[in-house]
Amino acid sequence: MKKSKLIVGILFASISATALLGGCGGNSSAPQKAAETAKAVESAPAAATATATPEAAATNAPAQDASIAQVADASAATNNAAAGANTAAAGSVTLEKAQETALADAGFTAADVVIKKAAQDVDDGVTKFEIDFYVSDTEYEYDIDAGTGAILSKKTEAMDAEDYTEMNALQGIDTTVKSADAGMTEDKALEIALQHANVARDSISQVQTHQEFDDDYGKNVYDVEFHVGANEYSYDIDAETGDILSYEQEVDD
Repeated sequence: MKKSKLIVGILFASISATALLGGCGGNSSAPQKAAETAKAVESAPAAATATATPEAAATNAPAQDASIAQVADASAATNNAAAGANTAAAGSVTLEKAQETALADAGFTAADVVIKKAAQDVDDGVTKFEIDFYVSDTEYEYDIDAGTGAILSKKTEAMDAEDYTEMNALQGIDTTVKSADAGMTEDKALEIALQHANVARDSISQVQTHQEFDDDYGKNVYDVEFHVGANEYSYDIDAETGDILSYEQEVDD
C-alpha cells in the first residue's frame, strides 16, 4: 500500500512539473505528455494492486490453512469421541458381571452350578456374552448384552447322557467304572439285590445284569433284573459303592 501511494505521488509531481514547463516554454508536446502522464496515473492503482496481490495472498494463506486445520481437528475430535463412546458402551459389561447376572436370574450362586461355557460372541452385529451352566439334571443357557448387561435370551432343558459326561469331566470326575477298586462286580451287584429282596439265588430265573452310565443319576450303575415265579425285580445299584439307588417289584403278566 505504501508503494502505491509513493508511485501516485511521483506521478502527480511529474504532471505538475510538465504542466509548468508547458506553460512557461510553450512546448507543443506538453498536452500529449500530460495525457500520457494522466494515463499512467490511471494505470497506477492497477499496477499497485497487482504488486500488492502476491503479498495479500501470502498474508491470507496462513489464515486459510489455519481454518482448514481447525475444521480437520474438529472432525477428528468428533470421530474420536464417537469411537470412544462406542468402545465404552461395548466394554461396559465384563464376562464376570454377565455371569453374575445369569446366575442371579436363575436363582443360583457360583457354588451351585457347573459352568459349561462363558464366552463373548457377536451375533447379527450385537456383542453378547454366552453363559451356559449345569445344575443337577438341567442345563441353563443365557445370552447377555455386552453393552447394557440386559438378558437377551434364556432357556433351560433337561440334560442328556452327553451333558452328564461333560459335567462330570468339567468337575474332574472320572466316569469310568471303579468296580475293581470297590470290590464291585456284576455278581456282587446281584448278591446285593437278592439280599435286599430276601430271596435265594437258586429260586430266581431270567437273570440280567449289566453295567451302564445312567443319565438319571449321572454315574455308572449296575442294572440288575431277575424273576421269582411271576414276580419281576429290577434294581439300580451304584457301580462304585454298591448302594441301592432304586428298586421295583411288579407282577409279570
